[in-house]
Amino acid sequence: MRLVPHTFTTLRLPLEKLLEAEHFLARVACADGLEFQFELNAFLSASRSVTFVLQKALRRVPGFAGWYEQQQGRMKADASMGFFLELRNISQKEGPVSFVGGALPSGGWTYRFIGQPRAVPDTLKGRDIGACCATHLTKLAALLAECARTFPFHCCPRLAYT
Repeated sequence: MRLVPHTFTTLRLPLEKLLEAEHFLARVACADGLEFQFELNAFLSASRSVTFVLQKALRRVPGFAGWYEQQQGRMKADASMGFFLELRNISQKEGPVSFVGGALPSGGWTYRFIGQPRAVPDTLKGRDIGACCATHLTKLAALLAECARTFPFHCCPRLAYT
């Protein structure tokens, strides 16, 4: 009997990056002032890392490159995903992203993106930044779920054995 070698891959590291982004999202929701800016920057960085780590983790999986190229096309066509990519680039290379904040009548703060230097997509205009970040995180989670459905034996070692 000849055994076919299998290189084990997993979604563990991309999922950890997703969880890291979720951690900072929770902190964004209860932060204000300069602390809000720090938590937002951390969220932007961690959320951007999800796709980087996904590509690295599954780069040798047959068919992944073509599948991911299609996903990149979908992400580029999504104005809010492109906006978050740009925000991460700004926060890492230029300084803090532009936003305005105000006190809520019930206490706490709310923040909104402002279009400097890039216009805020219509789907994000007038929405609280925390809600916008939650929507973005949901899209990244959906990407990982789709990857797991498409490459089940390469995303979970348990499935590779069965």
